[in-house]
Amino acid sequence: MRLTAADGPGFGTFDVLIDGKKTATRDFRAAESAEADLPLGTHQLTKGDHTITLRAATKPEQLGPLAVEMLR
Repeated sequence: MRLTAADGPGFGTFDVLIDGKKTATRDFRAAESAEADLPLGTHQLTKGDHTITLRAATKPEQLGPLAVEMLR
C-alpha cells in the first residue's frame, strides 16, 4: 500500500491507521512544495470492510491540511 500526497509549507503531520492500528506517522511540512510518496507496507486483510484513517497531529505546531493525491 502506498500513499501519494503533497509536501509543502503549511501542511501538517498525520498518523496513518489501518483498521485502527497505526502503521506510519508522516510530517508533510516542507520548505518547498513537492510530491510525497509514503510506502505503507503490505498488509494481509480479511474479506470484508476495512478502514484507513489519516489522523491529524495533536501538537499545535504540527497542525495543517493534508492533500492526498492517491492511495494505491
